[in-house]
Amino acid sequence: MPVLKWHLADDFLGVNIIYEPKEVRSLLVVFDLKTEFAKHRFCVILPGPGDFGFSAFINFKELLIKNKTVDFKAFTFPKKLMLENPLDSIEYWFEWEKLNGFTRIDT
Repeated sequence: MPVLKWHLADDFLGVNIIYEPKEVRSLLVVFDLKTEFAKHRFCVILPGPGDFGFSAFINFKELLIKNKTVDFKAFTFPKKLMLENPLDSIEYWFEWEKLNGFTRIDT
């Protein structure tokens, strides 16, 4: 699980789904860590559901080595959906499916 110190805008605070480029699709959690003396912004990249999983980490690393930056598109969940209600947790999966073109086959 890579932890990065990127300078992302406040718009990204919270849970995000990186959906483009496809080879780095993953979950991105952005949070501020405040101490008595300073505030630091951190980003944690987590594998998304499905078999693509951890290959996003390898692809991120390769893109960073090659280009020094990674331009991505991300969907940021509304601040009200922060897993305070366990029933909301399924919303992450529904949004992941929609953004990545997956279809659920119920058996």
